Amino acid sequence: MKWSAERWDTAGWGILILAAVLIVIVTPLTRTAVRYARILQAEGLGTFGDSAEIQRAFQRRGEDYGLGPLLGFVGQMCVGGAAIMLWVALRWFAGSGLPLGFSALGLPDVTVPSFRPVWHWSYFVLAALATIVMLVQVALLKRFDLAAVRPGLTNRGGVIFVMIVAALLVPAGVILYVLGGTVMVMILIPVVAAGQPRYERALQVTAAREEDEEREAPPIILGGPEIAAVLGSDSSESSSSGDAADPFDLLGQLGLDDKNGADPPEGGTKSLG
Repeated sequence: MKWSAERWDTAGWGILILAAVLIVIVTPLTRTAVRYARILQAEGLGTFGDSAEIQRAFQRRGEDYGLGPLLGFVGQMCVGGAAIMLWVALRWFAGSGLPLGFSALGLPDVTVPSFRPVWHWSYFVLAALATIVMLVQVALLKRFDLAAVRPGLTNRGGVIFVMIVAALLVPAGVILYVLGGTVMVMILIPVVAAGQPRYERALQVTAAREEDEEREAPPIILGGPEIAAVLGSDSSESSSSGDAADPFDLLGQLGLDDKNGADPPEGGTKSLG
């Protein structure tokens, strides 16, 4: 901001350059995040879903489970963290004695408003311009099938509401940063989408997931107290005789098989009535 103010008598161009450069830097991370987001979309999973299920889905697709979320987090921290640091830097800039306005958009001061409403038309014009650009970005993300990557930015109503609040409370410099970053994202959307694989939900993948769920499902206990008593007595007898009891051989445990011609256990058939 200081370099821009000394060179062009405004910090506005420096803020726009900062936003554009950061978006370019995180583009490789964004490409990886796109691939992982499409895997989740093909598997019908959410970003904050069951981590074990997400890990199995990535392994079936031959991807490293920890890499995608980590890179996406790093990219978001770079862009979002810079916005927070910019907000803090605007406080220093307000007392630096450097020119505070941005005449290209008619802004008298890029450091205000800051948590207090300022009713000046230029701040609302800036927020309206940023809103329009973000809505265009929404259309482009959906056109290039990248909506799953930025789900929070594809809600038109949410975008409009957030920008109305931002126009009242967020410094113009931060909104200018969002505007510049959004424009650069729109320019790089074809680059991010180029060569990205498209994952389809195959039948064998669905079957593998169902098999995983069945493997982790708790055993089902059949029968009432009478059957449980018979099963308990038979299992104890079989264990005492040294033979392993088969928990699924219900006929044998209830004494209803006559392969050895033996009488059923006492009370076994009577309890079944």
